[in-house]
Amino acid sequence: MPHFKIKNISFLLAVLFLFNAKAVYAETKIEVFAVHSNIIKSWIQYSVKLDNEKFSGKNPVSGFRKRPGGSVRELSYFERRYYGIESQKVISDSSVEVTIKSIPSIIITIELKDEKVIPYVFIEGSRCVLTGVMIHAKKGALLSYTGYVEITGTDVMSGNTLKERIYKDK
Repeated sequence: MPHFKIKNISFLLAVLFLFNAKAVYAETKIEVFAVHSNIIKSWIQYSVKLDNEKFSGKNPVSGFRKRPGGSVRELSYFERRYYGIESQKVISDSSVEVTIKSIPSIIITIELKDEKVIPYVFIEGSRCVLTGVMIHAKKGALLSYTGYVEITGTDVMSGNTLKERIYKDK
């Protein structure tokens, strides 16, 4: 009989270890950058999924609408068509490239460095840490349209703040 109890205890310990291991290595979501607009108060927040300090899955970056009070919701069909992810490519366990539908000409490279998630872009030919994306929209008769998008970042070499305006092709 004592042998039977030891087997049960071993099984119980193994199950507890597996549950604890899963809790320790659970997937986490980290907010990385946001896209703001001059005509709406809420913004689109982009986050990255990490699993065991690596990018999780083939599509680790996602976007959602965030309101000033802190509430969040999934992007609607129309929001995904404008603010959704155009493409994302996992380069390595610590690097992923993303483009957003509203600014497909800008490649945002998200990297894991020293336990931090950092978004990088090139502004005026310089590598910068992305600090802001502002869509300057104009109201039309029925719908609003983009006048231009302003990208702001901090140059990694000089520490200077750089801005670039991207005008929508007409």
